[in-house]
Amino acid sequence: MSFLQKNTKRKETVSSAVEEEEHEEISRDIPTLSDPQPSTSTQGKGIAWVHRAASLRMLAGIWFMASLIISTVYRSNLKAMLIMPRIQLPFDNLEELYQSQYPLYVVETTVIHRAIMCWWATLFHEELRREDIARLQAFLKRLASQTPALYHPPPETPLTC
Repeated sequence: MSFLQKNTKRKETVSSAVEEEEHEEISRDIPTLSDPQPSTSTQGKGIAWVHRAASLRMLAGIWFMASLIISTVYRSNLKAMLIMPRIQLPFDNLEELYQSQYPLYVVETTVIHRAIMCWWATLFHEELRREDIARLQAFLKRLASQTPALYHPPPETPLTC
């Protein structure tokens, strides 16, 4: 055999091997009912095999919903922190609020009202002098005459604390 004949024979075997590989690759890309593996083709085809188990679909759905909720909450909190101005309160605790210029109103039947009245009965009377108590009572009467809906006079019977 001459050199030219050997080269042509080699080309024929190589070309037949390439054709065989292409045929196998094409047949591998066509999904069959018995093939449980997904398509690995990157030629723009969709995945032929879809999860048919309900548990996997549920898990994927829960994962999707959780990630959607978390990302939405995080994004909205971040947006609120960046857009809204930070509010500076003029007081840090209740004592500073009491000493501030803001009027304080407490509804009569609340727990805070009961605590204030118990505190009033035990501590406040001991620390005030008589003229301070008279001035405070005059102020409360004046407040009651100006805004009767906002002022509730202290109860006649003492509270049990």
